[in-house]
Amino acid sequence: MMLFQPLFKILLFGISFANQNAPYIDLDLTEFPFQTFLSENFTLHWEITNKGTKNQEFYAALEYNGDINPSKQQWFGIGFGKTMLDANFIVCQSNNRAYVTIGQYRSQSGYSQPVLDESDTILLTPVAGFISSKVGNCVFKKTMEDLNLSLNINLIWAFNMESTSDFGYHGLNHGFVSLNANTGSSNREDVNLITKKKIHGFGMMIVWLFVFPFGSFYARYLRFTHGWIIVKVTVSVAGVMGMLVCIFMVMTNGKTTMGIHSIIGFALIGMILFQVLMGFYSLLGMLLHSMEKRRQVIRLLHRVTAGCMVLVALVQVPIGINTLFPLKDSGSTQIWYLYFIAIAFWVVAFSTGELFFRYYVHNEDAGYSTLARDSVGIFPSNIKNLEELPLYTWETITEAVKEGKLLVVSNGRYVYDISRWINSHPGGRLILQSAIGTDITNDFFHLSGYDAEEFIAQPDMRKKSQERAITIDPLSQNKDNENRMRMMSNSIASVRNPEVESSHFTQNEWACILSARRTHVHTKLAVKRLCELIVGEIPSSALGVTNSTNTLSGNLIARFDPEEYRRYTITNIEAISSDTVLNRIVKFTFCLLYPFDMRAEQPSNFIPGQYLKLQLYLDGQYVTIEVIPIKGNLMKFETLIKHAPGDPLSDFLLNQLPGQRQVKICGPFGESIIHHATGNKSNQSNNALDITDYDSVYYFTSGIRIATFLQFIDCLLLPVNTVLQATCACTPKLTDELTISIGDVVLPMKQFYDGWAYGLNLTTNQKGIFPMGCLQVFTMTKFILVNFSDNLSVVGDEIVNGVCKAYPSSIHVSSIYENSLDPETIRPFLINNPCNRKKVFVNAPSSLSSNIVDLLNFYASEWDVNPADIVILNQ
Repeated sequence: MMLFQPLFKILLFGISFANQNAPYIDLDLTEFPFQTFLSENFTLHWEITNKGTKNQEFYAALEYNGDINPSKQQWFGIGFGKTMLDANFIVCQSNNRAYVTIGQYRSQSGYSQPVLDESDTILLTPVAGFISSKVGNCVFKKTMEDLNLSLNINLIWAFNMESTSDFGYHGLNHGFVSLNANTGSSNREDVNLITKKKIHGFGMMIVWLFVFPFGSFYARYLRFTHGWIIVKVTVSVAGVMGMLVCIFMVMTNGKTTMGIHSIIGFALIGMILFQVLMGFYSLLGMLLHSMEKRRQVIRLLHRVTAGCMVLVALVQVPIGINTLFPLKDSGSTQIWYLYFIAIAFWVVAFSTGELFFRYYVHNEDAGYSTLARDSVGIFPSNIKNLEELPLYTWETITEAVKEGKLLVVSNGRYVYDISRWINSHPGGRLILQSAIGTDITNDFFHLSGYDAEEFIAQPDMRKKSQERAITIDPLSQNKDNENRMRMMSNSIASVRNPEVESSHFTQNEWACILSARRTHVHTKLAVKRLCELIVGEIPSSALGVTNSTNTLSGNLIARFDPEEYRRYTITNIEAISSDTVLNRIVKFTFCLLYPFDMRAEQPSNFIPGQYLKLQLYLDGQYVTIEVIPIKGNLMKFETLIKHAPGDPLSDFLLNQLPGQRQVKICGPFGESIIHHATGNKSNQSNNALDITDYDSVYYFTSGIRIATFLQFIDCLLLPVNTVLQATCACTPKLTDELTISIGDVVLPMKQFYDGWAYGLNLTTNQKGIFPMGCLQVFTMTKFILVNFSDNLSVVGDEIVNGVCKAYPSSIHVSSIYENSLDPETIRPFLINNPCNRKKVFVNAPSSLSSNIVDLLNFYASEWDVNPADIVILNQ
């Protein structure tokens, strides 16, 4: 034993003293109680000595049996740990078969050769070693004070008996073994861990450097191609599945260490799962109405998570590469070249793509002054001979849409079938679904606020002051109705002025309009693709009108067609009747989505008797209802809708938030049932009544059927954007009030429905607030409303009260419980309102209408009314 003392002192410090001479020693390995066969040629002999003490040691011998090439270098060793990332190594080396060195090494936290441990706490004690032409072995002791004997000892092993350098690569000569310190049993695994980790590493490189970037590139720059969403989803799913397989491959072997690479990896797994969930919900948001409310938030989270993943991956991938192929190892150069080439490739690809789209594909919003319909590059002549296109009208387009066709119109003229585009539209199916059957020019070529410069916010013009009082000079009022109508014939006109039109909207309503728009400027490639979908044309007779007040002064614009569906958004929802009422009545305010894109000959106001058609796409089919606008015009109007529980359309409308959805509306339809000074004669029935022929008009109604009556009085007594003449003077008391003299021509621009209005005195060119009663309106006929209701509430009382305050003598309102209808109840309303010329309208459910008509006929002689003047209206 004394013979080895000098050698032991030298070998204690490892390979740095490998040039010291040490003779061969032939060892007897039978003294070890346990032996573990690591491979066919490699055996570990071992035992634990001094168990349970501070001097507890792992006493072992490594034995190699096989041919040994004398011209090569040899090394073999073991590592205490699960992987090369965290193990401490004992390595035996020989370079000339005359000497053996035994040294303790530490990991470089990667799959590269370990380095000599030069710390002050070396716990290795070399014993002996030798190498011959057939056998090589070495014996050592390692102090392991902290070894827990109740747990298995994890070892990795490797050897290379034909190395061309000090630490030549071991190739497939490596493995893992687990030892039981008490029984000596062992569990050797033949799983090639390093091979699995390399597969994991190469797989992750493919996913993060090629698959995911390709999916992002395709979705960003090739989304105009047919089926791009399928490619995007397929690539993303393939990338996620490949990544999960790679992760599963290394996690199932039980030897994963919690280094920085593993920690970032687990973070990426969480981000990937969250991203898959957000992508799934984003896809649902493109297809389902119920997901639309959350889609914007989901898309934002989806994009933010994707950006975070890219940044994390830029850190994670090089960490993983450096673990398997350390940068300082010469053999790793090719892998690192591949990584940097891939990064450079995608930087160039995305940069080139952005520049190409910016300068050759991207379209800028031309703004409000240049409408896209006049762009000559929208419809290339090589797509199809336009002269051979079939002709459509708005009515036939609507019928085709009901039959399942997915048609849209651009430039008010060309018809496209977007069935090939709807499922791959980047903005989602729902956006296109809401635009089916309408003109998409503004959506396709403009940003949401392209016409913001035309919007003039409606100011809060009213001062809350007790000083405001109506100051009409009663002596100046002209009470000659016939003279009033004669004067009106020369003074009334419809006004179409952008400032006047924009005054309809409040700031909140304009915000709702912008929110409901789903616009962006499509690229030239998207425009080209749209051209390829052209299937028809609206006759040129629908164009050809010159209107200098339109967005393009002097250019051709589309004629107004009531059959054209235009898109609106809900800007206000107000329950009129009590929530306790089974079928409550709700007032909706609708604003045109593009209010300044007007049509030639577009009506400026509704007339009594007209209605609109409202259409929604619900549960895979189009649902259409008729609604009566109670006030407003085609740019903004209010209507009443009865909410019946279980009715899908009213349920859907009631659950919407202002500015959330687009609604298709066309019209107005129907003939006016009365003549009046502003009425368009083409829209008036030959049987229409001249309201001035009667001293009083009785209107018997119930619930939502009051809408037609509200049309009457709003149109006749509270008109807006219609020039009226003053029949009495108005002296202002507050600074915001308007001075009006008898004979002044005044344009009411907004009704406050409390007796006051805001408008423009065209005679003095001044604006301000004035009492509506100083202006002559279309009729002095007295309106008597008899409302039958369960709770005596008057639906639409805002308009009714507005008329009462502006023209107190022009209206009388009474309410009757429907279940108390009898002769004595209705008689006072007839007898107490004596007049010579009477007209009666009955608008109520059929059973109630019959009862009312019977009572009216019963009192016909006493009441002095001609039964022929009793008209039953049907809504």
